[in-house]
Amino acid sequence: MAFADEYQGMEAHGNTKLHVIHTNDKKQVAITLACTVFDNFLADPRYTFAGFSINGDKKRLERVNLEVANFVDIQKEWRVPEATKELDSLGDVSGMLIDDYNNNMKKKITDDEHKRWATLPLSMRHIEYAAKDTYAAYEIWNRITLT
Repeated sequence: MAFADEYQGMEAHGNTKLHVIHTNDKKQVAITLACTVFDNFLADPRYTFAGFSINGDKKRLERVNLEVANFVDIQKEWRVPEATKELDSLGDVSGMLIDDYNNNMKKKITDDEHKRWATLPLSMRHIEYAAKDTYAAYEIWNRITLT
């Protein structure tokens, strides 16, 4: 069954609020994103899309015939100085770059909840985490490129 839920003013960080739409309704996606315009936006090399460990994201986009022209994996492009593991987590990096942001990300999804990412609709904790994760990737890449 199709669903579409909107969340206005979801906290990302500090005073930054996001408008989040969670849907599996293709018509809603087409209306919200104007799919041809969205496809062109994703394919435009003038824009950089940044994320952490993006292989899964790429595969999910491919399943719905979407491709991003300029996708950067922050964990591969920029390493945490004196890292204790091969790829430090988003929380580790964001804690170094964004003041107190790590405290927001500590409300991580538990192992049991992590297994439910493919279950629709997502829980409110999943939606909040995804929104904060998206904002953190944007803010981190923005600060790295400016530095």
